[in-house]
Amino acid sequence: MTKEVEILSDKVDDDLKKDFNKLYEAVRYSNPMSNEKVSLVEENILKTFDRLKAEVNSNDNKAILTTINQLEMNFSARNVLLK
Repeated sequence: MTKEVEILSDKVDDDLKKDFNKLYEAVRYSNPMSNEKVSLVEENILKTFDRLKAEVNSNDNKAILTTINQLEMNFSARNVLLK
């Protein structure tokens, strides 16, 4: 997913680059393990990421920022569940 974040980051305005860098770091340093406890969170991450792609394609900067924040919270929650 880190590569996909990089690709999307190249498509957005410069004022969103910092937010995409934070998302990239959240994805990059997310625990690589998975188990049944996090399956719902992971499913939500995938759905939210699909929404982010659509928002980037439509240049909806406000929605992009909101979705990035949701993804960061989901990755944080996933990491807590995996501890």
